[in-house]
Amino acid sequence: MVVFAFDFDGVLVDSARETGLSGLKCYCKVTGKEFPQDETELNNLLDEFEIVRPSLETGWEAVVIMHGLYTNKLGGKELQKSFQTTWKEKYLLEVGSTEEELKEYFNYTRIEWIEEDTEGWLQSHGFYEDACSYVRNLTSQHKDKVYVITTKGTLFAQNLCEKASLGLCKENVFGLESGKKWDTLSKLMKRHEGEEIVFVEDRLKTLVDVHNRMEGDGAMSFYLVDYGYNTEQQLEEARSSHSIYINVISTLSDIKFHS
Repeated sequence: MVVFAFDFDGVLVDSARETGLSGLKCYCKVTGKEFPQDETELNNLLDEFEIVRPSLETGWEAVVIMHGLYTNKLGGKELQKSFQTTWKEKYLLEVGSTEEELKEYFNYTRIEWIEEDTEGWLQSHGFYEDACSYVRNLTSQHKDKVYVITTKGTLFAQNLCEKASLGLCKENVFGLESGKKWDTLSKLMKRHEGEEIVFVEDRLKTLVDVHNRMEGDGAMSFYLVDYGYNTEQQLEEARSSHSIYINVISTLSDIKFHS
C-alpha cells in the first residue's frame, strides 16, 4: 500500500486571503498603524497579497509583506519577484521586530481571531474541492496512511481539516511545530517501512529540497500541483529541469501508484 503525504496550503486549502488578513491584523498591532477601514482599500491589499503569496514560505512573513504593500506601497508583482532575496530582511528591520517575535505575534493574532470569530476565520479560507474529495476517498479506505504536512500551525490545520471533512486522524496532521518536512517524511518512512510515499506539494523548492536530502532513503514519488501558490516560471522549471523525478499534475487523480 502507498502512503500519502499532502502539503496543505495550495494543495487542499486556499488560505491566501486569510493569511493576508492575519498578516495585516498582526502588522497593525505591532506597528500601531490603523487597520484599513475602507473595504475597497482592504480588498485591493488582499488582491496584491495574493500576487505575492507564491514567495511566502511561512505564515509570519505575511506581516512583512503587508509592510511592503500597505506602508511602502510596493506593487505585488515587484514584491513577489524578490521578496525572499531582497525585501524580507529589509522590511524586517523596518518593522523593528525579530523573526521569532513576529512568529509569536502572528500566531497570537490568529488565535485571537479564532477565539473571537471562529466561523469568520474558517470562512476566510477556500478549499480545492476536487483535491479534498480525493483525500476523503483515500481516508475512507486507508485512514492510517494519509497525512498532511504543513508549515501552518498544527491546531489551525486540524481545525481546517475538520471544516473540510477530510476524515484525517488528528495525529496524522503535522504542522509547523513538527519541524522540517524532510524530518517528518523520514519519520513516516520508518513508520511505514518498505512502503512507497507519495509526496504532493505546490512549492517546487520544497520538493527539490526534500528530494536532495532524502535521495536514496526509501521509495518516494514527488508531485507538484499546477494550481497552487506557484508561478509559470516555477512550473516550467519543474517540467524541464526536474522532470526526471517531479511529476507536474493538474488534479490529484493524475497521481499514479500501485495499491
